Amino acid sequence: MTRRETPQIIRHFLAVLAGFAGIVLLLMKLPPPDLKPPPPRPSVAPRDVAKDNQKRGKLMLAGLVANELRHSMRDPDSFKLDSVLLMDSGAVCYEYRARNGFGGMNVGESVLTPKAKFRTSEQAGFVQMWNRYCANKLGEDLTPGLQDLLGRIH
Repeated sequence: MTRRETPQIIRHFLAVLAGFAGIVLLLMKLPPPDLKPPPPRPSVAPRDVAKDNQKRGKLMLAGLVANELRHSMRDPDSFKLDSVLLMDSGAVCYEYRARNGFGGMNVGESVLTPKAKFRTSEQAGFVQMWNRYCANKLGEDLTPGLQDLLGRIH
C-alpha cells in the first residue's frame, strides 16, 4: 500500500461511516409500527446504558473497519478474519489473511486505537501501536460476530 492509497482508503472509510450514520439516523426518525407497548423493563443504571452504547458503537466501528480492510485487498473475496479482539483499552486488534497478486496468501495485522487512529502492518508506526495496544494482551473476541456480519454484507 502506498502513501497515496492511504488517504483514499481513509476517505472511503469515512464516506461509508457517514452513510451508515445517516441510515441509522433515518431509521431512528421512522415512527414505530402499531404494536402493543412493551412490558416495562427493569431499571438499568445510566452508567450501564452508557457502557452498552459505547460498546455497541465500538462494535459497529470494528465492523466498518473490517469491511474497509476487506475491500482494500487485491482479492477482497479471499479476505478472512482470523482474529478480532476488543481490548479493555477500547482498541480493536485485527489479524487477517488474503490472497496476494501471485496467488499466495498474505497475513496481516491492523490496529484501531481508542482515538480511532488506524494502522496496518504495512504502514509506518504500526509496530509501536501493535505493541502498545495488542501484543501479549487479552481482549473480547469479536471474530465470530464480525465474520457473520461480513458474510451478510458481502
